[in-house]
Amino acid sequence: PKGAVVTFRNEDFPNPMGLMAFVTKNQVAWKVRPDNKVVVRGEWETPEQRLNAAERVLSELAKLAGAAVAA
Repeated sequence: PKGAVVTFRNEDFPNPMGLMAFVTKNQVAWKVRPDNKVVVRGEWETPEQRLNAAERVLSELAKLAGAAVAA
């Protein structure tokens, strides 16, 4: 209910510069830990709220990753 931690396969993200720029702009809710995991803070009390939040987080990460593939 307090947030989410995202782990990347092989500790790799296709667009690390885009991810860091996004985290910098959204540093109230997002941060990157020293172990390369992304923490997203939020207040999601119900399972439905947590599922919706997970979908939004993953959609945003997919957009950032897709920007690297398109470039």
